[in-house]
Amino acid sequence: MSISDHFFTIKCIALAVIATILAVSCTTTEHTFVEITDDSLYRSHTQSEYLTNQIDESFKSVKRILSTVFYRTYQFDIESPPLKSQVRGADLNQLALQTTTDNHSSAGSAVVLARSSDRVGLLTAAHVVTFQDTIWHYMEGYGSEGNLPVEAVSVKERLNYYIYGQEDIGSFELVVSDNNRDLALLSTRLGAGDDSDLVPLAVKPGDSDQLDWADLVYALGYPKGYSMVTSGIVSRQTTPRRHGFIVDASFNRGFSGGLVFAVRNDETVFEWVGVLTSAAADVEYMLTPGHIPAEDYDPDIEYTGPMYVSRQARINYGITHAVSISEVKEFFRENERMIRRNGFSPRDFPR
Repeated sequence: MSISDHFFTIKCIALAVIATILAVSCTTTEHTFVEITDDSLYRSHTQSEYLTNQIDESFKSVKRILSTVFYRTYQFDIESPPLKSQVRGADLNQLALQTTTDNHSSAGSAVVLARSSDRVGLLTAAHVVTFQDTIWHYMEGYGSEGNLPVEAVSVKERLNYYIYGQEDIGSFELVVSDNNRDLALLSTRLGAGDDSDLVPLAVKPGDSDQLDWADLVYALGYPKGYSMVTSGIVSRQTTPRRHGFIVDASFNRGFSGGLVFAVRNDETVFEWVGVLTSAAADVEYMLTPGHIPAEDYDPDIEYTGPMYVSRQARINYGITHAVSISEVKEFFRENERMIRRNGFSPRDFPR
């Protein structure tokens, strides 16, 4: 065999092997096609016009709320402080050396669930709308239990509740709260012929017990006052005392009370599966100055006024707790009497 014949034979064998590989590849490769139903101009995270519309419709029922509590603080003589038993039931105006007033605000999200002829019922996180009636300030070094010397006591004087609509700001009242679940039912009155934008949520409750590790969910609410939607991955809650799940979605103040939605595998059903309540946080203590009017602030001048210890919570972003829809249903079942007393039908709430 000549050299040219030899190379021709090798070339033919190589071509035959390549042809065989291509033939095997063509017969074993599977092609998956994802149908995108979003007809909008830009690509959506959901890739579904149906899901985008469901989120848009749900925001008509998710509202921003704000609670402001006003306290009057009675300051006692720190050289001869009264005991707690002496403060209870006493005339604080006579006992105190001086009094001051201050207020604290808490913002959150709430969802409209029911609407009667004259009232609207909303659900939110309890810590957004509940505050202590009395705050005791004990003398340093005495602990916090027993009949202790009291430096000051702060007494709640009033609460202001506001709900923000698209065109106006209204007020609401607290119907019932459950601090263990961190859920609260709110109510606001409607005027005659009121056509406000307080529309009950149309999305049906899902089955939160079926949520599994790495399931995808969407969260709606008002972090920092902005209407926002975000997505996250579910982690099953393994702590027995908490009946919910964890989402790795980013959480900011104001998101408490926001809703969590999940999408069925066939993408035909958008379901409500939980309520955002809190994020993991670390407590830090820091020295802060007294109140400084904005016009007096000057970073180039040394501050020589009084210093105070401030307790701050630093949020651990990406660890967000949610109460499951099954616990939401149980909350409404346990409070049917209060629901009826406030003019609603229990059938209007998840059961």
